[in-house]
Amino acid sequence: MKPLNVETITWSKIKDRVFDANPSLAEMIDKIKPSPKNPFYLARYQFGDNILREGFLQFPTQNLDTYPLDDLSDSNPIKRDLSYLAVPLGLVLNKSIEVNFETPDRVMPSKFFRKGTFFGLWELFDHRPASLKQNIWNLTVGARSLFSLARISDEVAHERLRRDLGIKLHSPKSLLEHHEVFCEIVRSTQPNWYCDILFFPKSVAQFDADNVNALKLQNYWLQTAWDQSRNCRDQMDYNVSWELFSKEVSRKHWKLRPYVTSTIKHLISISEGVFPAFVPATDDVAAPVSAIRDAYLNIYLLKKYYPTLMYPKHLDKGESGYYSFHFPTLLELAPKAKISGSVLGDLKELQRAIELFMSVTGIELEVDFYHSEHDKLSEIKHSSEITKEDKRFAQPEFEFPENSPFFRGCVKVTRKK
Repeated sequence: MKPLNVETITWSKIKDRVFDANPSLAEMIDKIKPSPKNPFYLARYQFGDNILREGFLQFPTQNLDTYPLDDLSDSNPIKRDLSYLAVPLGLVLNKSIEVNFETPDRVMPSKFFRKGTFFGLWELFDHRPASLKQNIWNLTVGARSLFSLARISDEVAHERLRRDLGIKLHSPKSLLEHHEVFCEIVRSTQPNWYCDILFFPKSVAQFDADNVNALKLQNYWLQTAWDQSRNCRDQMDYNVSWELFSKEVSRKHWKLRPYVTSTIKHLISISEGVFPAFVPATDDVAAPVSAIRDAYLNIYLLKKYYPTLMYPKHLDKGESGYYSFHFPTLLELAPKAKISGSVLGDLKELQRAIELFMSVTGIELEVDFYHSEHDKLSEIKHSSEITKEDKRFAQPEFEFPENSPFFRGCVKVTRKK
Protein backbone atom coordinates (compact mmCIF):
# COMPACT_ATOMS: atom_id res chain seq x y z
CA MET A 1 0.00 0.00 0.00
CA LYS A 2 1.20 3.51 -0.76
CA PRO A 3 1.98 5.62 2.36
CA LEU A 4 -0.91 7.97 3.08
CA ASN A 5 -0.48 11.71 3.51
CA VAL A 6 -2.69 11.60 6.60
CA GLU A 7 -1.67 12.64 10.11
CA THR A 8 -3.21 11.22 13.28
CA ILE A 9 -3.66 14.24 15.50
CA THR A 10 -5.18 15.09 18.87
CA TRP A 11 -7.60 17.94 19.48
CA SER A 12 -5.04 19.88 21.54
CA LYS A 13 -2.69 19.99 18.54
CA ILE A 14 -5.25 20.89 15.88
CA LYS A 15 -7.66 23.15 17.72
CA ASP A 16 -5.82 26.39 16.87
CA ARG A 17 -6.29 25.69 13.16
CA VAL A 18 -9.97 24.88 13.71
CA PHE A 19 -10.38 28.13 15.65
CA ASP A 20 -8.87 29.96 12.68
CA ALA A 21 -11.18 28.23 10.18
CA ASN A 22 -14.41 28.17 12.21
CA PRO A 23 -14.25 29.84 15.65
CA SER A 24 -17.83 28.99 16.69
CA LEU A 25 -17.35 25.32 15.93
CA ALA A 26 -13.96 25.16 17.66
CA GLU A 27 -15.37 26.71 20.82
CA MET A 28 -18.13 24.08 21.02
CA ILE A 29 -15.72 21.19 20.41
CA ASP A 30 -13.27 22.54 22.98
CA LYS A 31 -15.98 22.36 25.66
CA ILE A 32 -16.49 18.67 24.90
CA LYS A 33 -12.77 18.01 25.56
CA PRO A 34 -12.22 15.21 23.02
CA SER A 35 -10.11 12.36 24.39
CA PRO A 36 -6.61 11.81 22.92
CA LYS A 37 -7.65 8.14 22.63
CA ASN A 38 -10.05 9.18 19.85
CA PRO A 39 -7.84 11.19 17.49
CA PHE A 40 -8.77 13.30 14.51
CA TYR A 41 -7.24 12.68 11.08
CA LEU A 42 -5.63 15.51 9.10
CA ALA A 43 -5.43 14.76 5.37
CA ARG A 44 -3.50 16.97 2.94
CA TYR A 45 -4.84 16.93 -0.63
CA GLN A 46 -3.42 18.48 -3.79
CA PHE A 47 -5.34 20.47 -6.38
CA GLY A 48 -7.59 18.24 -8.47
CA ASP A 49 -7.62 15.31 -6.01
CA ASN A 50 -10.96 13.66 -5.38
CA ILE A 51 -11.90 13.38 -1.71
CA LEU A 52 -14.99 11.55 -2.88
CA ARG A 53 -14.96 9.76 -6.24
CA GLU A 54 -18.39 8.55 -7.38
CA GLY A 55 -19.48 8.26 -3.76
CA PHE A 56 -16.37 6.51 -2.42
CA LEU A 57 -13.99 8.17 0.04
CA GLN A 58 -10.36 8.65 -1.06
CA PHE A 59 -7.28 9.54 0.99
CA PRO A 60 -4.19 11.35 -0.33
CA THR A 61 -0.91 9.48 -0.59
CA GLN A 62 2.64 10.77 -0.44
CA ASN A 63 2.90 9.87 -4.13
CA LEU A 64 0.50 12.72 -4.97
CA ASP A 65 -2.44 10.49 -5.82
CA THR A 66 -5.32 9.05 -3.78
CA TYR A 67 -6.21 5.69 -2.24
CA PRO A 68 -9.75 4.41 -1.51
CA LEU A 69 -10.78 3.96 2.11
CA ASP A 70 -12.45 0.66 1.22
CA ASP A 71 -9.10 -0.76 0.06
CA LEU A 72 -7.40 -0.17 3.41
CA SER A 73 -6.94 -3.14 5.71
CA ASP A 74 -9.72 -3.63 8.26
CA SER A 75 -7.08 -3.33 10.96
CA ASN A 76 -5.97 0.10 9.73
CA PRO A 77 -6.98 2.67 12.41
CA ILE A 78 -8.08 5.18 9.74
CA LYS A 79 -10.56 2.71 8.28
CA ARG A 80 -11.62 1.58 11.73
CA ASP A 81 -12.25 5.13 13.00
CA LEU A 82 -13.78 6.70 9.87
CA SER A 83 -16.04 3.94 8.54
CA TYR A 84 -18.92 5.01 10.78
CA LEU A 85 -20.45 6.77 7.75
CA ALA A 86 -20.07 6.41 3.97
CA VAL A 87 -18.82 10.02 4.12
CA PRO A 88 -17.38 10.80 7.56
CA LEU A 89 -17.63 14.33 8.87
CA GLY A 90 -14.94 16.56 7.37
CA LEU A 91 -13.96 20.21 7.84
CA VAL A 92 -12.25 22.33 5.17
CA LEU A 93 -9.33 24.01 6.96
CA ASN A 94 -8.07 26.05 3.99
CA LYS A 95 -8.62 26.66 0.26
CA SER A 96 -11.80 25.04 -1.15
CA ILE A 97 -13.60 21.97 -2.49
CA GLU A 98 -16.34 21.47 -5.08
CA VAL A 99 -19.27 19.05 -4.88
CA ASN A 100 -20.07 17.95 -8.41
CA PHE A 101 -21.67 15.35 -10.63
CA GLU A 102 -19.75 14.45 -13.77
CA THR A 103 -20.71 12.79 -17.05
CA PRO A 104 -18.54 12.25 -20.16
CA ASP A 105 -19.74 15.52 -21.70
CA ARG A 106 -20.32 17.91 -18.80
CA VAL A 107 -19.72 18.74 -15.12
CA MET A 108 -22.46 20.03 -12.83
CA PRO A 109 -21.26 21.81 -9.66
CA SER A 110 -23.73 21.61 -6.79
CA LYS A 111 -21.83 23.25 -3.92
CA PHE A 112 -18.58 25.13 -3.58
CA PHE A 113 -17.22 24.94 -0.03
CA ARG A 114 -14.57 27.29 1.31
CA LYS A 115 -12.51 27.39 4.49
CA GLY A 116 -14.54 26.57 7.61
CA THR A 117 -17.34 24.62 5.94
CA PHE A 118 -18.36 20.99 6.42
CA PHE A 119 -19.19 17.99 4.29
CA GLY A 120 -20.75 14.73 5.45
CA LEU A 121 -23.53 16.46 7.39
CA TRP A 122 -26.34 14.99 5.30
CA GLU A 123 -24.97 11.51 5.90
CA LEU A 124 -24.73 12.25 9.62
CA PHE A 125 -28.47 12.88 9.89
CA ASP A 126 -29.74 10.65 7.06
CA HIS A 127 -28.92 7.01 7.73
CA ARG A 128 -30.20 5.50 4.51
CA PRO A 129 -29.55 1.85 3.72
CA ALA A 130 -26.45 1.34 1.61
CA SER A 131 -28.57 -0.17 -1.17
CA LEU A 132 -30.27 3.20 -1.67
CA LYS A 133 -27.02 5.14 -1.95
CA GLN A 134 -26.25 6.35 -5.44
CA ASN A 135 -22.52 6.57 -6.08
CA ILE A 136 -22.63 9.56 -8.37
CA TRP A 137 -21.22 12.49 -6.41
CA ASN A 138 -17.65 13.74 -6.32
CA LEU A 139 -15.84 16.01 -3.88
CA THR A 140 -12.98 17.62 -5.78
CA VAL A 141 -10.20 19.65 -4.19
CA GLY A 142 -10.31 23.16 -5.60
CA ALA A 143 -12.65 24.05 -8.44
CA ARG A 144 -13.37 21.12 -10.77
CA SER A 145 -15.52 23.38 -12.99
CA LEU A 146 -12.57 25.58 -13.90
CA PHE A 147 -11.77 26.90 -17.36
CA SER A 148 -10.03 29.72 -19.20
CA LEU A 149 -11.92 32.36 -21.16
CA ALA A 150 -8.90 32.81 -23.42
CA ARG A 151 -8.51 30.18 -26.14
CA ILE A 152 -5.81 27.67 -25.10
CA SER A 153 -6.16 25.09 -27.89
CA ASP A 154 -3.31 26.26 -30.13
CA GLU A 155 -1.19 23.19 -30.91
CA VAL A 156 2.15 25.00 -31.32
CA ALA A 157 1.78 27.01 -28.11
CA HIS A 158 0.56 23.97 -26.18
CA GLU A 159 3.60 22.02 -27.39
CA ARG A 160 5.75 24.46 -25.42
CA LEU A 161 3.86 23.47 -22.26
CA ARG A 162 4.42 19.81 -23.10
CA ARG A 163 8.12 20.40 -23.69
CA ASP A 164 8.90 22.68 -20.74
CA LEU A 165 6.57 21.17 -18.14
CA GLY A 166 6.41 17.57 -19.26
CA ILE A 167 2.66 17.67 -19.86
CA LYS A 168 1.31 14.53 -21.52
CA LEU A 169 -2.16 15.73 -22.47
CA HIS A 170 -2.76 17.30 -25.86
CA SER A 171 -4.31 20.75 -26.20
CA PRO A 172 -7.87 20.98 -24.84
CA LYS A 173 -10.62 21.24 -27.45
CA SER A 174 -13.45 22.28 -25.12
CA LEU A 175 -13.94 24.17 -21.86
CA LEU A 176 -14.62 20.86 -20.13
CA GLU A 177 -11.10 19.62 -20.93
CA HIS A 178 -9.30 22.62 -19.41
CA HIS A 179 -9.29 21.31 -15.83
CA GLU A 180 -7.29 18.17 -16.58
CA VAL A 181 -4.59 20.21 -18.33
CA PHE A 182 -4.52 22.65 -15.40
CA CYS A 183 -3.96 19.72 -13.03
CA GLU A 184 -0.93 18.61 -15.06
CA ILE A 185 0.47 22.15 -15.01
CA VAL A 186 0.07 22.32 -11.24
CA ARG A 187 1.70 18.91 -10.68
CA SER A 188 4.64 20.00 -12.82
CA THR A 189 5.17 23.47 -11.36
CA GLN A 190 4.37 22.31 -7.78
CA PRO A 191 3.14 25.59 -6.29
CA ASN A 192 2.69 25.70 -2.52
CA TRP A 193 -1.03 24.97 -2.82
CA TYR A 194 -2.85 22.30 -0.85
CA CYS A 195 -6.14 21.76 0.93
CA ASP A 196 -6.19 20.31 4.45
CA ILE A 197 -9.27 18.34 5.50
CA LEU A 198 -9.86 17.44 9.14
CA PHE A 199 -11.86 14.22 9.55
CA PHE A 200 -13.81 13.80 12.77
CA PRO A 201 -13.87 10.59 14.81
CA LYS A 202 -17.16 8.91 15.64
CA SER A 203 -16.79 9.90 19.31
CA VAL A 204 -17.18 13.58 18.38
CA ALA A 205 -19.73 13.12 15.61
CA GLN A 206 -22.07 10.78 17.48
CA PHE A 207 -25.19 11.91 19.36
CA ASP A 208 -24.81 12.08 23.15
CA ALA A 209 -28.06 13.01 24.90
CA ASP A 210 -26.35 13.15 28.32
CA ASN A 211 -23.82 15.80 27.37
CA VAL A 212 -25.11 19.36 27.10
CA ASN A 213 -22.08 20.54 25.14
CA ALA A 214 -22.42 17.64 22.72
CA LEU A 215 -26.09 18.53 22.22
CA LYS A 216 -25.12 22.11 21.36
CA LEU A 217 -22.65 20.79 18.79
CA GLN A 218 -25.27 18.47 17.30
CA ASN A 219 -27.71 21.38 17.04
CA TYR A 220 -25.05 23.43 15.24
CA TRP A 221 -24.43 20.64 12.76
CA LEU A 222 -28.15 20.11 12.24
CA GLN A 223 -28.65 23.82 11.50
CA THR A 224 -25.74 23.76 9.04
CA ALA A 225 -27.14 20.67 7.31
CA TRP A 226 -30.53 22.40 7.14
CA ASP A 227 -28.96 25.42 5.46
CA GLN A 228 -27.10 23.21 2.97
CA SER A 229 -30.35 21.45 2.02
CA ARG A 230 -32.10 24.64 0.99
CA ASN A 231 -32.18 23.75 -2.70
CA CYS A 232 -34.18 20.61 -1.87
CA ARG A 233 -36.56 22.34 0.53
CA ASP A 234 -37.27 25.23 -1.84
CA GLN A 235 -38.56 22.83 -4.46
CA MET A 236 -42.10 23.01 -3.04
CA ASP A 237 -42.15 26.81 -3.27
CA TYR A 238 -40.87 26.59 -6.84
CA ASN A 239 -43.61 24.13 -7.74
CA VAL A 240 -46.33 26.46 -6.44
CA SER A 241 -44.92 29.41 -8.40
CA TRP A 242 -44.49 27.20 -11.43
CA GLU A 243 -48.16 26.23 -11.38
CA LEU A 244 -49.14 29.88 -11.78
CA PHE A 245 -46.61 30.37 -14.55
CA SER A 246 -47.67 27.21 -16.41
CA LYS A 247 -51.31 28.27 -16.42
CA GLU A 248 -50.40 31.63 -17.92
CA VAL A 249 -48.21 29.96 -20.55
CA SER A 250 -51.12 27.70 -21.50
CA ARG A 251 -53.52 30.64 -21.63
CA LYS A 252 -51.19 32.41 -24.07
CA HIS A 253 -50.83 29.20 -26.11
CA TRP A 254 -47.04 29.29 -25.76
CA LYS A 255 -45.02 26.15 -26.29
CA LEU A 256 -41.99 26.44 -24.05
CA ARG A 257 -39.42 23.70 -24.40
CA PRO A 258 -38.43 21.79 -21.23
CA TYR A 259 -34.86 23.04 -21.60
CA VAL A 260 -36.02 26.66 -21.22
CA THR A 261 -38.20 26.00 -18.19
CA SER A 262 -35.42 24.01 -16.49
CA THR A 263 -33.00 26.86 -17.13
CA ILE A 264 -35.35 29.38 -15.49
CA LYS A 265 -35.57 27.24 -12.35
CA HIS A 266 -31.80 26.95 -12.25
CA LEU A 267 -31.30 30.70 -12.66
CA ILE A 268 -33.69 31.32 -9.77
CA SER A 269 -31.57 29.03 -7.59
CA ILE A 270 -28.41 30.84 -8.67
CA SER A 271 -29.98 34.22 -7.87
CA GLU A 272 -30.68 33.01 -4.32
CA GLY A 273 -27.17 31.70 -3.76
CA VAL A 274 -28.33 28.06 -3.70
CA PHE A 275 -26.46 26.88 -6.80
CA PRO A 276 -23.20 28.51 -7.92
CA ALA A 277 -22.73 30.84 -10.87
CA PHE A 278 -19.41 31.34 -12.65
CA VAL A 279 -17.17 34.26 -11.70
CA PRO A 280 -13.58 35.23 -12.61
CA ALA A 281 -10.98 34.01 -10.11
CA THR A 282 -9.22 36.93 -8.45
CA ASP A 283 -7.16 34.92 -5.92
CA ASP A 284 -5.81 31.41 -5.35
CA VAL A 285 -8.61 30.06 -3.14
CA ALA A 286 -10.37 28.07 -5.88
CA ALA A 287 -7.16 26.84 -7.54
CA PRO A 288 -3.44 27.64 -7.91
CA VAL A 289 -4.57 30.37 -10.28
CA SER A 290 -1.26 32.27 -10.21
CA ALA A 291 0.73 29.19 -11.28
CA ILE A 292 -1.69 28.37 -14.09
CA ARG A 293 -1.70 31.96 -15.35
CA ASP A 294 2.10 32.12 -15.29
CA ALA A 295 2.32 28.98 -17.43
CA TYR A 296 0.02 30.45 -20.06
CA LEU A 297 1.64 33.89 -20.02
CA ASN A 298 5.29 32.85 -19.90
CA ILE A 299 5.42 29.42 -21.58
CA TYR A 300 2.30 29.14 -23.75
CA LEU A 301 2.84 32.86 -24.48
CA LEU A 302 -0.68 34.24 -24.56
CA LYS A 303 -0.43 37.75 -25.98
CA LYS A 304 -3.84 38.97 -27.04
CA TYR A 305 -6.09 37.66 -24.26
CA TYR A 306 -5.42 37.38 -20.55
CA PRO A 307 -5.85 33.86 -19.06
CA THR A 308 -8.89 34.74 -16.96
CA LEU A 309 -10.04 31.61 -15.14
CA MET A 310 -13.71 31.08 -14.30
CA TYR A 311 -14.90 29.01 -11.34
CA PRO A 312 -18.24 28.28 -9.60
CA LYS A 313 -19.22 30.46 -6.65
CA HIS A 314 -22.35 30.92 -4.57
CA LEU A 315 -23.23 34.57 -5.04
CA ASP A 316 -23.10 36.96 -2.12
CA LYS A 317 -25.81 39.61 -1.86
CA GLY A 318 -25.28 42.24 -4.54
CA GLU A 319 -22.78 40.05 -6.42
CA SER A 320 -23.09 39.04 -10.08
CA GLY A 321 -22.16 35.76 -11.75
CA TYR A 322 -22.68 34.07 -15.11
CA TYR A 323 -24.44 31.05 -16.58
CA SER A 324 -23.59 29.88 -20.09
CA PHE A 325 -25.47 27.76 -22.61
CA HIS A 326 -22.06 26.38 -23.60
CA PHE A 327 -21.19 25.19 -20.08
CA PRO A 328 -24.64 24.14 -18.78
CA THR A 329 -24.72 23.18 -15.09
CA LEU A 330 -28.41 22.54 -14.48
CA LEU A 331 -29.08 19.09 -13.03
CA GLU A 332 -32.70 18.62 -14.02
CA LEU A 333 -32.47 18.18 -17.77
CA ALA A 334 -29.61 17.22 -20.05
CA PRO A 335 -28.69 19.77 -22.76
CA LYS A 336 -29.21 17.20 -25.51
CA ALA A 337 -32.95 17.72 -25.02
CA LYS A 338 -32.47 21.21 -26.50
CA ILE A 339 -33.56 21.12 -30.11
CA SER A 340 -33.29 24.76 -31.20
CA GLY A 341 -30.82 25.55 -33.94
CA SER A 342 -29.96 29.04 -32.67
CA VAL A 343 -28.44 29.94 -29.31
CA LEU A 344 -29.42 33.57 -29.89
CA GLY A 345 -32.98 32.36 -30.44
CA ASP A 346 -32.76 30.33 -27.22
CA LEU A 347 -31.66 33.43 -25.33
CA LYS A 348 -34.61 35.43 -26.63
CA GLU A 349 -37.05 32.67 -25.74
CA LEU A 350 -35.54 32.46 -22.26
CA GLN A 351 -35.72 36.24 -21.88
CA ARG A 352 -39.42 36.38 -22.80
CA ALA A 353 -40.22 33.44 -20.53
CA ILE A 354 -38.46 35.04 -17.54
CA GLU A 355 -40.31 38.31 -18.11
CA LEU A 356 -43.62 36.44 -18.09
CA PHE A 357 -42.61 34.42 -15.03
CA MET A 358 -41.79 37.59 -13.06
CA SER A 359 -45.03 39.30 -14.05
CA VAL A 360 -47.15 36.29 -13.01
CA THR A 361 -45.41 35.22 -9.79
CA GLY A 362 -44.06 38.52 -8.47
CA ILE A 363 -40.63 36.91 -8.10
CA GLU A 364 -38.00 39.34 -9.36
CA LEU A 365 -34.83 38.27 -11.10
CA GLU A 366 -32.02 40.65 -12.02
CA VAL A 367 -30.69 39.16 -15.23
CA ASP A 368 -28.92 40.36 -18.38
CA PHE A 369 -28.46 38.39 -21.61
CA TYR A 370 -25.34 38.37 -23.80
CA HIS A 371 -24.14 36.85 -27.05
CA SER A 372 -21.01 37.37 -29.16
CA GLU A 373 -23.25 37.81 -32.23
CA HIS A 374 -24.82 41.24 -32.70
CA ASP A 375 -28.59 41.16 -32.27
CA LYS A 376 -30.28 43.22 -34.98
CA LEU A 377 -33.23 43.95 -32.68
CA SER A 378 -30.95 44.92 -29.76
CA GLU A 379 -32.87 42.63 -27.40
CA ILE A 380 -29.69 40.79 -26.42
CA LYS A 381 -26.56 42.66 -25.39
CA HIS A 382 -23.28 42.06 -27.16
CA SER A 383 -20.73 40.22 -25.01
CA SER A 384 -18.24 43.07 -25.41
CA GLU A 385 -20.39 45.07 -22.98
CA ILE A 386 -19.57 42.67 -20.13
CA THR A 387 -16.14 44.11 -19.49
CA LYS A 388 -17.60 47.63 -19.39
CA GLU A 389 -20.13 46.58 -16.74
CA ASP A 390 -18.01 44.15 -14.73
CA LYS A 391 -14.57 45.47 -13.76
CA ARG A 392 -13.42 42.03 -12.57
CA PHE A 393 -12.67 41.27 -16.23
CA ALA A 394 -10.62 44.41 -16.85
CA GLN A 395 -7.01 43.59 -17.73
CA PRO A 396 -4.85 46.45 -19.03
CA GLU A 397 -2.81 45.58 -22.14
CA PHE A 398 -5.10 42.65 -22.98
CA GLU A 399 -8.28 42.46 -25.04
CA PHE A 400 -11.49 41.08 -23.58
CA PRO A 401 -12.27 37.59 -25.01
CA GLU A 402 -15.76 38.50 -26.17
CA ASN A 403 -15.81 35.57 -28.60
CA SER A 404 -15.05 32.96 -25.96
CA PRO A 405 -17.45 29.98 -26.23
CA PHE A 406 -18.66 30.84 -22.73
CA PHE A 407 -20.02 34.19 -23.95
CA ARG A 408 -21.80 32.81 -27.02
CA GLY A 409 -25.04 32.79 -25.13
CA CYS A 410 -24.77 33.62 -21.44
CA VAL A 411 -26.85 35.16 -18.68
CA LYS A 412 -25.55 37.46 -15.96
CA VAL A 413 -27.40 36.87 -12.69
CA THR A 414 -27.20 39.37 -9.86
CA ARG A 415 -28.23 38.38 -6.35
CA LYS A 416 -30.39 41.02 -4.70
CA LYS A 417 -28.93 42.92 -1.76
